[in-house]
Amino acid sequence: MTLETLVQLSRSRTPADRSRVQLATATLALSGALLLGALRIARLGKGDLSEGVYSNYVAESGLRSGLIAILIILAVLTGGLAVQALRLGTAARERRLDALRLAGASRKQLRQLTVTDAAIAGLVGGLLSG
Repeated sequence: MTLETLVQLSRSRTPADRSRVQLATATLALSGALLLGALRIARLGKGDLSEGVYSNYVAESGLRSGLIAILIILAVLTGGLAVQALRLGTAARERRLDALRLAGASRKQLRQLTVTDAAIAGLVGGLLSG
């Protein structure tokens, strides 16, 4: 199956499906932005920084590691929300996959469709977070 065919078959058809993909994309973008923020703070180093430039949470080296941990935890939680958003609409997706199965699609092709659906949301979310 070509990439173009995979993308066309995995595209959202109903408004509920589109909302599900938009929610997953937005939460993946937020998760990526939180991880990028944690990485940026981690790259500041170990010493104290100027409080005139940075927030107190970032300027004090003792608080910086806690802030990084909180950002990573929030990124994991929003990533979990993205997974739940991708699982929503299972009934409509199952009907579509059943129709493709009746039309002669193999298990591998159906798996490729579900992976493509998630990959598109992940790619767009990653681009938005950057």
